[in-house]
Amino acid sequence: MSAFDWGPMADGESDPHDAREERARALCATLSEADKRAMVSGDLPFWPGLTEMMGRYNARAWPAGELRAQGVAGVHFTDGPRGVALGQSTCFPVAMARGATWDRSLERRVGEVIGVEARAQGANLVGSACINLLNHPAWGRAQETFGEDTHHVGEMGAAHVEGVQRHVMACVKHFACNNIENSRFYVDAVADERTLREVYLPHFHRCVRAGAASVMTAYNKVNGEHCAESRALLTEVLKGEWGFDGFVISDWVFGLRSGAKAFAAGLDIDMPFRNLVHKALPKALAQGRIAQSRLDDAALRIVRQQLRFARVGERQRYVRDVVGSDEHRALAREVAARSMVLLKNEPAKIEPLLPLDASRLRRVAVIGALGDEANLGDRGSSQVFPRSTVSPLEGLRTALRGARVSYADGSNTRAAVDLARDADVAVVVVGLDYTHEGEHVDPPLRWDVWKVFEPPPLREIPRIMRAQRQRRTLYTAGDRASLGLAARDEALVRAVARANAATIVVLIGGSAISTRGWRDEVPAILMAWYPGMEGGHALADVLLGREEPSGRLPFAWPDDAAKLPSWWSPSSERVEYDALHGERLNHARRWNAAFALGHGLSYTRFSRTLVECVRRPSDGVIEARVRITNEGARRGRDLVMVRAACEDEPSRLVGFERRELAPGESAIVTVELDARSMARWETSRGWRSPRGPVTVRVAGDSNGGELPIEWTDPG
Repeated sequence: MSAFDWGPMADGESDPHDAREERARALCATLSEADKRAMVSGDLPFWPGLTEMMGRYNARAWPAGELRAQGVAGVHFTDGPRGVALGQSTCFPVAMARGATWDRSLERRVGEVIGVEARAQGANLVGSACINLLNHPAWGRAQETFGEDTHHVGEMGAAHVEGVQRHVMACVKHFACNNIENSRFYVDAVADERTLREVYLPHFHRCVRAGAASVMTAYNKVNGEHCAESRALLTEVLKGEWGFDGFVISDWVFGLRSGAKAFAAGLDIDMPFRNLVHKALPKALAQGRIAQSRLDDAALRIVRQQLRFARVGERQRYVRDVVGSDEHRALAREVAARSMVLLKNEPAKIEPLLPLDASRLRRVAVIGALGDEANLGDRGSSQVFPRSTVSPLEGLRTALRGARVSYADGSNTRAAVDLARDADVAVVVVGLDYTHEGEHVDPPLRWDVWKVFEPPPLREIPRIMRAQRQRRTLYTAGDRASLGLAARDEALVRAVARANAATIVVLIGGSAISTRGWRDEVPAILMAWYPGMEGGHALADVLLGREEPSGRLPFAWPDDAAKLPSWWSPSSERVEYDALHGERLNHARRWNAAFALGHGLSYTRFSRTLVECVRRPSDGVIEARVRITNEGARRGRDLVMVRAACEDEPSRLVGFERRELAPGESAIVTVELDARSMARWETSRGWRSPRGPVTVRVAGDSNGGELPIEWTDPG
């Protein structure tokens, strides 16, 4: 029996850490240097593997370090931010949509399904959560993360890790400052130490504290060094200060330029091929440029995590039938409905337009090319291939059996206007798809990127060329050039709104879409994100009031592109980050956003008042106690956001909770305030507590409840 096969342990039984560590060290002691060198690279040869990657990228899990004869099962990686990329897995709403739920428990459930479906299909390492901050809404990969704020992203990422790791290892990515797409293979992100410590690293630390088994490095540089070659990031901060005992893997293919430098810096596996580390190690070890202890450490980290997860989980669940099951689809529908953000809801006649009363609807017009499309998001590494999908049109037709639901794709404006004029309500579905935003997957045509690789063998060239011509799933949308809708879509919205006062605009996308030129012309706007395989059903649930639109924006939605970080350029070779973006930038500059962080309307009304802040005697944690009341006539979910400000700086998010209340119900919600979010970094001293009083307030609290308290050193 392999050391990684199921033993006699019952489901849920613990495997003591000390015993596991002893077994890991004992197993590593039996491995030769050649065995250990084999463990620290992907198992596939470079050019055949790259050719395979040009087909369906995630047709199988990517293997690394498999040494079955020696009892090492190896790492078998698949992607998973919105669902497992293998087979026909459940496709959830993208991570940004799930960030809009602000619901840790819901995200744990999503992570758990992803872990189950990964293991059922032969993977033991999942490439999620993606927790890079959205510091500019035009970032092409915005849809893969949870939002703009380090506290919120860290909490949602940690919840995802906890869910996934009930079954398999989670890989948190991309470490660090991976916030621009078109130049991601070579851009240098420049930031001072305080900005890194307070803004771009805390969410990674939160996921490490949650027990993440693996961390993936980013393609970009940070302060002049490629992330996979940065000893400061990998050894000094991640493994040293934070005590991370898992393993570090590179981003695919172009993640490093020097195998020896990267491995010495703290990289543990060069993924996904036998590539630069595989070539560099024998000579570097022989010459003493890499210590044997570094190789031993990498092997131990890899073995340690495999032993940790060998007995995790529930064996009876890992069967093919669980993949895309009815239960998992139902969760995808629930998450999609709870992620949708109602941006605007004004009267079309007397009362707010939404929710629609199905009993009064006889004719419904669905308009727009995206209305009859199940828009799942980009087609890069996170693409999921569910066995079925539901478009907005299909969802509304299923929900409104007693009404005539007609469709126009909007290519003929006159036909769309005629359809809208004859309808009780017009639903215009517009926005983005994989051709507008997404992962930039084509390798760059730059000598400094390719020069480290050997040319392909002659026998491989025909296969490479054939694969390049036939590839079906890799696209190059990258970063967005504009935050606005296409001109034809804006014109369509205006034309339909003039024809029918009861017009609802449903936006599809992974980040902000400017509404500046047309939002005053329509009574209702709903952000549906990329809502996953059950998105059409979820949309109908929200529009008809079967589900509350409880989503709240996970980032500040800009009113003007000029009110954004000034460094942005998709082709940048060097960008300079400071501590301000999104909501904090707006506060610092006194700018108004189109919709603020946390914005989202409901079908009911809530009031919030900060009652008090107290310090728990048991552990010193500061708690904010907030009274919330549902003053409306419907059950709903409120978001309690607590912000804190000190030292004349813009306020920071330091805690949040969600609570569901019945009509008329009131409750005290206790929010634990994150001391790390309020600490300040000083290069000479490290972390210190703020000087002077801290003002704590409930974000959006119209009663102005705030209470100054003294903040203690978080240690």
